[in-house]
Order: sequence, then C-alpha cells, then structure tokens
Amino acid sequence: MHPSLIPTHLLAEGDREQSPYYLDMAGVLFLMLDAAGRVTRINARGCELLGRSMDEVVGEAWLERFVLAPDRDAVQAFFERIRRGDTEDSGYIEYRVAAADGEERIVAWNNVIVRDDAGEVVALLSTGTDVTPRRRAEEALRVSEERYRSLYNQTPAMLHSIDREGRILSVSDYWLEHMGYERDEVIGRPLTDFMDEVSRERAIRETFPSFFEAGCCKDVPYRFVRKDGTVRDVLLSATAERDARGEIVRSLAVVEDVTERLRTEQALRASEARVRAILETTVDAIITIDTRGIIQSFNRAAERIFGYRADEVIGRSVNLLMPEPYRTEHDAYIQNYLETGQAKIIGIGREVYGRRKDGTTFPMDLAVSEVRLDVPGRDRPEITFTGIIRDITERRRLEQEILRISDQERVRVGQDLHDGLGQMLTGIGLITRNLVRRLAAEDHPLAEELAEVADMIKEADLQARSLARGLVPVDLDEHGLAAALARLARNAERLFGITCTFEEVGSPVITE
Repeated sequence: MHPSLIPTHLLAEGDREQSPYYLDMAGVLFLMLDAAGRVTRINARGCELLGRSMDEVVGEAWLERFVLAPDRDAVQAFFERIRRGDTEDSGYIEYRVAAADGEERIVAWNNVIVRDDAGEVVALLSTGTDVTPRRRAEEALRVSEERYRSLYNQTPAMLHSIDREGRILSVSDYWLEHMGYERDEVIGRPLTDFMDEVSRERAIRETFPSFFEAGCCKDVPYRFVRKDGTVRDVLLSATAERDARGEIVRSLAVVEDVTERLRTEQALRASEARVRAILETTVDAIITIDTRGIIQSFNRAAERIFGYRADEVIGRSVNLLMPEPYRTEHDAYIQNYLETGQAKIIGIGREVYGRRKDGTTFPMDLAVSEVRLDVPGRDRPEITFTGIIRDITERRRLEQEILRISDQERVRVGQDLHDGLGQMLTGIGLITRNLVRRLAAEDHPLAEELAEVADMIKEADLQARSLARGLVPVDLDEHGLAAALARLARNAERLFGITCTFEEVGSPVITE
C-alpha cells in the first residue's frame, strides 16, 4: 500500500486508538516520522519486523536507532531530496534495518512527505514490505549465476549452447581460445558455420533433429574448422535445458578435441599393423607367454612349425609344446628366474627340442627375451616373455650330410694315398735300391748319392702311409691282409723281373 492511499483522518491525533487497527489490516509496515526524524507511529507489523514493542520504537530517532550504519548516509540523502520535492525521486527506496536480535532485514519503502498549510514538512509517511527473502534469493541466484558463468568460462573445456534454430547462445573462453575467435564473432551464428561440409550436412540432417527430439547426444564425431582454417576432430556431447512446459529451449554441449588422440591411435594402429605383418611373415616362430607360462600370442610360423592353430594354444600352458624333460623343468625355471633373477635361457639362447601336435619332436634354436611394460594403475610392471624359435631339423640333416660326405672324401683321399702314392713310392724305392746295389758293385761314384735318394724315397713312403692311416682306419682282417700281400707280390715281379707268387694257405690270425 502506498502511503498516499492512507486516509488522512487515521493520522490525526484524535484517532490514535482506532488508527492501528486499520493500519494493521493493510498487511504492510507503516512508519511515521516527524520533521526531526523521530518515530511518531508504527504499526504491529513494523514492531514485529523490528522485534520490539511499540513503546520501544516510538520516540526513537529512526536513522540512528534502526537503519544500519552503512545505509544511513544514502537514506538521509534520499529523505533530503524528497523533502525538497525533487521530482527525480519517486519516493521508493530499499534499505536495511536492524532487528532486536541483531538480524538484518531488507525493507522496500514507499515514502510521502506531509506538509502543513504553510507548506512546512511535518511528517514522513512510509509503508514498507519486507523483501529480505526475495533479495536473499535474488542474491543467491546472482552469486550462483556468477559462479556458473565463471565456471562456464574458466573451465578448460570447449562449452557452448545453442537454441532450437542451432544458433550459438554462449561459448566458454576455452572454446574461443581453441577456435581462435572473439565472443562477438560467434554469438548468434549457426554452430554449423564452424564445421566442415560433411559435418555440417550430418548435423542438419541427422544430429540436430535427433537431439531436439531425445534431449541428449553423446560423442558425436564432427570436424570443426578454426578461424585460421585448420581442421580439428572433435566429439560433441550435449544435454537439453527445458522450460516449464518441457520444451527444449537450449542445449549445453561439451566438445572434446580428439585430433591428437586420433592421430596417435592411427599411428598406433599403423605400427601394430606393421608389427603384425612382420610377425606373420617371419620364418621364425614367435611366441609370447606371461609369468605363469600361459601362451598369449602365436604367429603363423609357430602354427606351421608346431602344427597347432593359434586359437588352439592361446590361453594354454607353453608346456604343451615341450617334450620331457623340458616340460617338467619349465615352470620351476620361470619361478626361479622371477625370484632370483638368474637366467639360464633368457637373453642367452640355446638348442632344445620341441614337440609338435602329432607328438613328434624336433631340434630347434630358442632365444627368449623379457619385456617389462608399465601399466597404469599397477604398482609393478607387467612381465612378458617372448620366445623366438627356429626349426633346425633341416640344418641338422645338412650337417649330417656334410659330415658323411667329408668322411667319404677323407676315406677316398686316404685310399689314394695308400693305394696310389704309397705303392708308387714303394716301387720307386725298390728300383732305387736295386740301382744302388748295382752301382756299388761296380764301385760307381754315384752309388753313395743314390743311396741317399733311396733313403729319402723310403722316408716319403713312410710319411704317405702314415697320412693314409690317419685318414682311413686300417681294418686288420684276414681278407685285407691277404689282398695286400698279393699286391706286394705283383709289384715285386713287375719291378725286379722275378717270378713272384702269393699263395694263401688257411686264414691268418690277427693279434692285438
């Protein structure tokens, strides 16, 4: 109620008993100050607000007694202006008053100056409404909105809101920083202005209609175009804000730039593809196991060598691929290595035997390495053992073949030395000795020199036979000895012209 609407007879001195009844019915605070600013009247609602009785209020200086100190100067200046009749003031003011319990209350006042017939100010009539709850709610809302705006703008995330037409209503500071724009360059523009052509068409045709129907979307892939023209891959998630009727009025969207992540994932996929290609095309079997000996990977070469498909062995113990005694020793070996760090194979390599699916065994080269990977969320690194296996069956066969051929060649050379060179030297030695005897009988001066030659030939024959014995083991059996004596008889007959025959009677006895 505006104070100008209060009947003037209620303010007269003669109506003091009746006026409070009518003033209390108004449901507002009523206050009357004299020209000196002292309280002359106040209704029950006003006393209730102040927490005081009427006797405690009437007669008190209003400004000094009840108006809070920080507001007094402004209220005093306001009273002076309306006293002068300044038209710029409508007579409305809000200020804080102090209740008896020390609580502050905010009151909205409508004020009217009362003058006497001479035009002198005799009173100030004020009606007030306690707006404390409303102002506190407004202040809380203001603080909340300010906090929201601060959080919205300072959050290190790309945030934006659009209306039902897809126009941008707000963007966070991080959004502007990331996209390279000023705020006035984007507010009011369609969000699709900042997308590439493919993303723009998909947003208009699919995403926007779906969002405004469902009220949410999650991880929608787009490509945003920055002010400098660079393109960024993003994932957009949004939720809808609705009015009292449940109609969507705006969105709140979070945009995550995943450009670097996608590039990293793409590079990782390419790297993994290269590794897989290497693993699948190498001629060596590559098998990985964990610390329990459980097979984790099994490449194609391993499938070919062992005869198992990868899905038949992954998840099973690597003992499956081992014959005894390796099968029994393996688990204890891993445990011992993990506890002591003493390696017998890891980082060294050795030849062992493997066991195929059909049960056959084969020799193989085995090299084992240890890989330790730091896994997020784990105190200890994840340990994996990688075994590189090469089937050396063919190599062993070739080695045996080489040894066989080498042995045959050694025998052949020994026989050539014995049967060929040895017999020739023997024959030459006999001829030379025969010549030495003839020359010596004739007292020829060369007899002595020729005797030296004969000795040298004999020495060469002995060395040749010694080499032959080293290359070809002598089989001292009766048949070999008889054949050797028969050859000796033939050579003597040929060299000396003397009839020489060998006759075997019975079997010779060979002693050690």
